[in-house]
Amino acid sequence: QVSVRSDIFSLGIMLRELLTGERLRAEASGIPPIVSEASSSLVHENEHVSALVRDLTAWDPLKRPASMEEVAKTLVEAMILVFV
Repeated sequence: QVSVRSDIFSLGIMLRELLTGERLRAEASGIPPIVSEASSSLVHENEHVSALVRDLTAWDPLKRPASMEEVAKTLVEAMILVFV
């Protein structure tokens, strides 16, 4: 089901790709390996940024943030912690 959480997932994938410099590719089955790759690998040396990416790319939509406002607040907090 498409919802705002679908957009949040996409944002998480783009953020992960920007931070790692690597694109996630679909496997032969057409299913992207995002569940294992995005959630298991550290994408940034700062644990808050990595945790944010893991939350955004949770396979279960109900485990993702519920709104972009929540994402923005968490992203700002993570960025503050990175630069402090």
